[in-house]
Amino acid sequence: MPKTNLIIIDAGVEHIHLSVFKNLLVLRSHGEGGKAENILIPNNDKIETLLKNHGVLDLILNQNSELYLTGKLAEAIRDTVKRGNIIMRAPLFGPGLIFYCQN
Repeated sequence: MPKTNLIIIDAGVEHIHLSVFKNLLVLRSHGEGGKAENILIPNNDKIETLLKNHGVLDLILNQNSELYLTGKLAEAIRDTVKRGNIIMRAPLFGPGLIFYCQN
C-alpha cells in the first residue's frame, strides 16, 4: 500500500532539517506534485524531545509516512524512532528525489 506522507530528514550536528510532504495520495490522484513543508530544528537536546517539541514526532512514527534519513546523525535518528531508510546525500540534490524515494 502506498504511503500517505513522505518525510526526508537531514540530521546534522547543528541542525535537523525536515522536508515533509503530506497527503501524497490525494495530490497524486489530482496530478499535483505537492509542496514540502521545511522545518529547521536546532540540534540542542535529545532527538526525541526535539521532534516532539516541534510537533513532528507523531507524523514520523506514523506507519503511513515514508521516512528517509541522511546526514551525520541519520543512524541516531533511526535508533530513536526505530524506522527509516538511510540514503546517501547525492540523491537529495537531483530532480529525481521523489521518484528515488518512491521506488
